[in-house]
Amino acid sequence: MSVPIDRMAPADRELGYVPGPSLRLTPFSAIRRGVAGFLGFLFSFETLFGLFLYSNNLKPFLPNLPFDETVVLMAVSLPFAAWILWRNGLRRDGLLVVAAALLFLGWLALSMLWSPGRALAVRSVAFNLTFNLYCLVVGALVLTTDHRRIRRLFVFMLGVGLLFSINGLWIYLEHGTFRFYGPFQGTRAYLTWTYPVASASPFALVLALTSPVGSLRQILGIALSLLFGAFLLVASARGPMLCFGLSLLVPLLIVPPRIGRGTLHVQRLQIAAFFLVVMAAAYLAYLLSTGQVTATIQRFFDLLGYIRYGGSGVRFERLSYWSNAIVFWSSSPLIGTGIGSFSSLYLQGREVPGTHPHNIVLEILSETGLIGFFLFLFFVWSAARNIRLARLREDPLYLSITMLFASLLIVRAMLSDDLAYQWELFVVTGLLTLSPAPSSADPRRQIAAGRVLGRAALGGSR
Repeated sequence: MSVPIDRMAPADRELGYVPGPSLRLTPFSAIRRGVAGFLGFLFSFETLFGLFLYSNNLKPFLPNLPFDETVVLMAVSLPFAAWILWRNGLRRDGLLVVAAALLFLGWLALSMLWSPGRALAVRSVAFNLTFNLYCLVVGALVLTTDHRRIRRLFVFMLGVGLLFSINGLWIYLEHGTFRFYGPFQGTRAYLTWTYPVASASPFALVLALTSPVGSLRQILGIALSLLFGAFLLVASARGPMLCFGLSLLVPLLIVPPRIGRGTLHVQRLQIAAFFLVVMAAAYLAYLLSTGQVTATIQRFFDLLGYIRYGGSGVRFERLSYWSNAIVFWSSSPLIGTGIGSFSSLYLQGREVPGTHPHNIVLEILSETGLIGFFLFLFFVWSAARNIRLARLREDPLYLSITMLFASLLIVRAMLSDDLAYQWELFVVTGLLTLSPAPSSADPRRQIAAGRVLGRAALGGSR
């Protein structure tokens, strides 16, 4: 059975679409399409890139290899990224962000000339110019060529979060602890497992908040959100728990209620987010009233005790890191003390990995000065300048990207890894340049959305 020309959408007629026979979807064809979709996801560039992105986190699940799997995965994925770039062209918005990043990273590399650090300075420059820059290029120029690529990467991240959450909860229920689980001795699994879970949480929350009420997708989103939240509550990691909490608050902030004449208009997204926050607060109140405080909440209490009693009884070195970073910056406010210099200055000549300000703003200020800080702000602005509340309310995919960007920049980058290990932040910063999904009813908008340097791609993807 064919679709008559006079019953076709105007956009299809204008684009010269030729109708074909409609096919009835049988159970066999549905299964075949599902298998084909799964195989397409499994052998996609996004899965390969996701394995590279989380290779350090997935080490406990991998056999001991005679090579660095991170470097190998990057080398293997690089030709595929180049092929996608050649096929789709270069997006102007993405190029602007990459150019802004190169200005910042170039100044960062130049600061090696006056840095007292040696080994850590070389490592920082090398990681920023390889891993961070590659993540940014993939986010800004490769994944944004097709919305489906971003969705595949998000599905992979949900899978990683699910893997860590199930294994982490099993360890907790079996051994009564996660952070001090025996095989984890000498590692920081409570961070390397929980941050990927926190990064996957925005997608599960958006799935729960924007899907039709009672649909299978909404049930799946709620289940994943509860599973992720339960693991983060018992894993004793404060930063990831704050990331999860921020993800809960973002939908409340972007959808304010509208007050009319004698009426109050509240959108379904805000109501759902409000009830999730109330449920989380009620559960926290229950834990406090019964004395059954989880490991993560107990660590928050430890931090409050540290601040209240002037640093006695609880080890919390970040305040010392932050205060010293300000002192080092004040000694050279314009150009900083040089990349990789913090450890050498803090430990009086010694360079120990992990000794850094644990706050990328203070790290950038102390090591690259005001020049580096303003270049970093320009880089972030070049990607985030297109964020609009109206789009966040209408585009669940872009809402997910913005929620993840907020949690990575406002929480993780301010409390955890140094700049050289902010791979996810660079990817998501590139994803912020994603063009709105083209309207099928306006072919001219489709062509404009797919405009790239050197060619025009219909719909922005191939």
